Amino acid sequence: MIVQTFTSRLIQVAATAGILTLLLGLAVFAAVLEAKEGVTPDSVATGELWSGDFLVMRLRRIGNSDPLSEVTQVKERLEGLFEMGLAPWEIKARKLKKGGALIVARGRVILTVTDAQARENDTLPGKLAFLWASNLRQALSEFSSFRLFPSSKTIPLGERFGFQLKGDFPGPFTITLSDPSIGELSFDEKTRTIVVESKKQGWSSLNVRSGDLNAVANVWVKQYAGVLPRSVLAEVTGNPADSELIKEAVMARLRQSLSVRPMAYVQLPDEIWVPASLPRGTSTALRVPVRIAGKDYLPAEEKVLVTVKNVILPREDTGYLMVSNRPETFLRSGVLLHEPIRDGVPVRLMFHHKNGVPGVDEYFQVKLVNRFAAPSKVFMTGGVGGPSRDEMQVGHLAAGRYLDVLMADKGKIVTIPARSEYLVTLEKLAPDRVISGILQFKVI
Repeated sequence: MIVQTFTSRLIQVAATAGILTLLLGLAVFAAVLEAKEGVTPDSVATGELWSGDFLVMRLRRIGNSDPLSEVTQVKERLEGLFEMGLAPWEIKARKLKKGGALIVARGRVILTVTDAQARENDTLPGKLAFLWASNLRQALSEFSSFRLFPSSKTIPLGERFGFQLKGDFPGPFTITLSDPSIGELSFDEKTRTIVVESKKQGWSSLNVRSGDLNAVANVWVKQYAGVLPRSVLAEVTGNPADSELIKEAVMARLRQSLSVRPMAYVQLPDEIWVPASLPRGTSTALRVPVRIAGKDYLPAEEKVLVTVKNVILPREDTGYLMVSNRPETFLRSGVLLHEPIRDGVPVRLMFHHKNGVPGVDEYFQVKLVNRFAAPSKVFMTGGVGGPSRDEMQVGHLAAGRYLDVLMADKGKIVTIPARSEYLVTLEKLAPDRVISGILQFKVI
């Protein structure tokens, strides 16, 4: 086990049908799509194309554009083609080499998707065109007895989902994914279920074609934003352990137990109920709602069962002292102390440092590093003072807080997984601010 103190600049810390639908043309189509005027929460005018309660596309006003007129043109262009027997599968998206993208049908342009529109939707023109084309196919498919249910689904990566093929179809049919790498397909003839076994993150349209009929469903495959445990154990010491220590231990244990995907974030409650105190040798349990979310991820949510146990540990004298004070005023980021901790020997760490880097905020950290192939269990306690400009005050605060927890035997026990780190202290130090602390550890 290694203990480190260091500073750094940065913390690295989503009617019969199909045949009649095609023949009735304009009269039926008018019931399928409806152009509406809308407005965004930030008061920007929009043109929206709806199919019942399904939003097919939304165009925001950009400059002098008229979004309602644009979506009305999309509807009218499709009406003309629909009178001539347009099938949903004939609506396609096409990227342009010089930027932007098109939604086309039977060689005619239905809509030009610009870079500006894509930016307003936080995506690329090609992706936006593919999404809107898929939505149009889906909307038209809804009015055919030959369709897929549900019409859209997000499947967790590695899991399977079955789409039901409903209605009548004229003969043999083909099943395809617009992006075959998204997953593998299988068909249960008895239940008429198409099963998608997800293999890769992304989006694809699931297409079933029989003659001139086509059924479409949107398929998204996403990872969960993280992995949550069902239960964890938080161990504390104290005669008794007070509510502040219990809360600290619970939150620390929860954060340590989470596996979070890149760019995802953790949501923990601001307040949790804990007992006012926990006598030595006793335990309590509580459930804490935890959520991990992030863009392009499925949220992971769980009410984690946290058992808090007040462990009785004998009070022991410190085996040796480590001091992190050279230099007292650091002038650049770097490791300030790097020392090993022997198993079973209580050690005390005293640190006192000042940020001497002009005009730059530094982050002071104390870490425990487990370089072994097995987990390590560590008891820790102590007190920290600062940051502050008053060098004497932070020293007194650290000493007072350390003595308070020492006399009440207060501390917590953490398990550090093999070849991993545990963050003990993290403080932002503005220039000329001082931090001081006295911490005690024992590998048990």
